Amino acid sequence: MKVDIPSAIAELLYEHQTVVIPGLGAFTTDYKPAAIDQVQGVLTPPSKNLDFDTNLLVNDGLLVHYIQKKYEVTAEQAEALLDDFVTQILSRLDKKETVDFPKVGKLYKDFENNLKFLPGTTNFNTDSFGLPEVRFFPILRKKAPPVRPAAATQTAAAAATQSTEKVKEDGLPLWLRILLPVLGILSVIVLIFSVYMLQSGGSTHPTPPVDTERLNKKPSDVETADDPEDLEDLKAESPEQADSPDSEGATADTEAPTPAPDTREAFIIIHSFGNPNNVKKFMQKLMEDGFQPKSEKVGKLTSVGAVVTYESDSELDEIVAELKKLYNTTPRVRKMEE
Repeated sequence: MKVDIPSAIAELLYEHQTVVIPGLGAFTTDYKPAAIDQVQGVLTPPSKNLDFDTNLLVNDGLLVHYIQKKYEVTAEQAEALLDDFVTQILSRLDKKETVDFPKVGKLYKDFENNLKFLPGTTNFNTDSFGLPEVRFFPILRKKAPPVRPAAATQTAAAAATQSTEKVKEDGLPLWLRILLPVLGILSVIVLIFSVYMLQSGGSTHPTPPVDTERLNKKPSDVETADDPEDLEDLKAESPEQADSPDSEGATADTEAPTPAPDTREAFIIIHSFGNPNNVKKFMQKLMEDGFQPKSEKVGKLTSVGAVVTYESDSELDEIVAELKKLYNTTPRVRKMEE
């Protein structure tokens, strides 16, 4: 009989705030209220925040009792099944594998060998279970033009008639008769200023000194400051930069487990970024895809890739081909010699 312990954990989270896995840790939940994203126009229903606490290791009997009741086994058998399950999980985590708990989330170990949890998207709040996200859009209302009373309309018509009659009498409208003298005065001022500038020898601003070092040089020969833009592809790096990582910026995993004698390790560089947020996002993506991520500082860029183990060059070529297909790039391989 197959006992699905991850499924039992997910079922218990709907009714309990804490589910302890003896010897491993505990999944904990707390209430998360509904949220409104005004920018994206999304209304999210109430849910539960899900986290994993590595300090809660004592068996509270909840999971054992649920397995015993659901699968009709004895308490000793349920505890034995749970112990075997924890042993398998710890073994996979020590191998730097990502352990998936369906509907709950994923467990993995980071470069410092700390246990990390990536929660899933399941809503364990039974009060709002099944409620989807709601998208909303602002309602645009057109304002009706103001209605002028009859008296105001008659007054405006009379004023227009008087203005037309005044133009006929004077020959020019009032605004034009005011504007013409102003334009004449401005013209005289501009003329006087121009004559003064010609007599004083031109512009009052000193001529900036000419940089003789930049004369007779191509634009490509002139030094320019590096612009720290995000680069989405490692092709933007020069070969010299890619092969000479900055020792201060490298974040290689120095605590990774020692590979077996018949296996080797290689660092496959996939992308380079200038923005630390993009580095973090892509490393998270590699973890979710089941790879062991690694980053190195190379000049102003950070190279991000995966550390893999292999036994032969053909196996390494297959891994490189898989990464090339997954991330639509040309990976670069750096073998890690013993």
